[in-house]
Amino acid sequence: MLKKIISVALFGALGGIIRSWIQSGLDAHTGTLPLALILINVIGSTLLGCLTGGFLTLLDTPDTLNVGLTTGLMGGFTTFSTFQLTLLNLFKTGSMVMGIGFILVSTLLSIGGASLGQWSGTKLLRYYRGSW
Repeated sequence: MLKKIISVALFGALGGIIRSWIQSGLDAHTGTLPLALILINVIGSTLLGCLTGGFLTLLDTPDTLNVGLTTGLMGGFTTFSTFQLTLLNLFKTGSMVMGIGFILVSTLLSIGGASLGQWSGTKLLRYYRGSW
């Protein structure tokens, strides 16, 4: 159990650092539009889908690494709390249309990304397992 906690902590820190780096780089160019956050959450959802859809099974990784990559790395990379804060700030500033658009675009693209990732992970697993 302790190994899993350490794995989540280390990978979570890495995910948060990567998110911060990408977000700070993109936010400088997108102004008030929360494009960086949308992109981060869609990429994270897609990668998490791919990992859980078969990639981790294909690599036959230990549970400690699995939980580190999924809960830690992807959990630290994507963020629901930042999504909520961004949404609250949009609504506070009177940007209702942008806020609603942000909800729809973020949610639909993230679900689509997770689905694409799961599909890709499953296809990858079947392809490589079929050739063994």
